[in-house]
Amino acid sequence: MAKCLECGGKTKPKAKFCSNKCSNAYNGRLRQAAGIFDPKFVKRFWAKVRMQRDGCWLWTGAKGRGGHGHIYTGSEYVTASRISFHYAYGFEPGTRFVLHHCTDTSCVRPDHLYLGDMADKMRDMRSKGLWRLPRPLYGEDNPGAKLTESDVRAIRAKYARGAKSACPDTYGSLAEEYGVSKSTVGQLVRRTSWKHLK
Repeated sequence: MAKCLECGGKTKPKAKFCSNKCSNAYNGRLRQAAGIFDPKFVKRFWAKVRMQRDGCWLWTGAKGRGGHGHIYTGSEYVTASRISFHYAYGFEPGTRFVLHHCTDTSCVRPDHLYLGDMADKMRDMRSKGLWRLPRPLYGEDNPGAKLTESDVRAIRAKYARGAKSACPDTYGSLAEEYGVSKSTVGQLVRRTSWKHLK
């Protein structure tokens, strides 16, 4: 049984902490030990912040994926919004996400920040148009496609002609001819795959 790094209590398998409270306490102490409250670090942090007329305080230092500001604390890279939140509210967000009321992901103004879980984060991203599902790739546009549109049309036509003749083309014979499985031929004939093709 694993033990909590903070209190020594029992944890779930592969978990480091028994609760969010322990995680927050442990990580907060690590960041403090790493020096985020050291006057030199505080000065370095705020030197990378530029106040905008629109009210946002933009991070001008290093940025990671999605435009979030990052800063090295001496032991790890942390998002600038997490540090700003910690400074303003006096506690480490722990496993929660620091989200933005504004649309600028590099903003570190404390009253533009709030905590949320993964569901809140996804809702926030969708509402701001920052998260979109990739466009599905149909037919020949899909890099994994083994058939062309003309192959699919030919398979469907041969199967339809064969169903009316004395010597039908079966799923097996068509699969062998085109180098695909019987189930793939079945899906093509029933139009459960390549539906976009008339």
